[in-house]
Amino acid sequence: MRTIFTLEGPDGCGKTNHTNMLKDKFERDGISTLVFHHNKPTNPNAYLDFFEQRKKIFTEFLNSNNKILIMDRNIYSSIVFSATFNSSLNKNNEFIFNSDSYTRLNEVKEEIEFINKIKEETKEEIYFNTLVINCENSILDERMNKRGEQITDRDYLVRNIYNNTNFSLSKLREIYEMNIIDFEYIYVNYVSQTKEEFSTQIYNFLRSQILRTEEYI
Repeated sequence: MRTIFTLEGPDGCGKTNHTNMLKDKFERDGISTLVFHHNKPTNPNAYLDFFEQRKKIFTEFLNSNNKILIMDRNIYSSIVFSATFNSSLNKNNEFIFNSDSYTRLNEVKEEIEFINKIKEETKEEIYFNTLVINCENSILDERMNKRGEQITDRDYLVRNIYNNTNFSLSKLREIYEMNIIDFEYIYVNYVSQTKEEFSTQIYNFLRSQILRTEEYI
């Protein structure tokens, strides 16, 4: 069995750092691990560019001897950012789709078909798992400001989805029948946890949920 594990979450939540820290932890355990970070898109349609990047890493992973692929974002990011394109919250703080969002979300279906095809055609079992990292708005704001990134209304919509407050990822998946990835959610409070503590928490989660066969141990 192989594992494709994705860290998801809003900008500033620590996905990149934890992806690299997890790779180090797994490799210290003797488990060969591949990591993936998206490159800046060159295609005007960023989603299609990211999809092509993900197709390449999936192919590289399946043709390698690595047992785990850890991804810094995956298809859920495309779903979330497509859903928030020109969308808004109404006076009751409920998430409202824009017609442009539906158009963009339909583009994601091609990637879903690609992933399902991989699962059907690959002889070796592939375990997909996604974990969402989140933290308080004040911390996310501080980190984005330090990186010189402008914070927009869309950033807060994205956070609302990831934070499961107004319109959850699970609801998006239900509406679009995107039942392709086992999903776990962890809310992170960085005030009470260091990076190392949280990295260990994620690692222990993976050990208990994913690395369950003697093949990995």
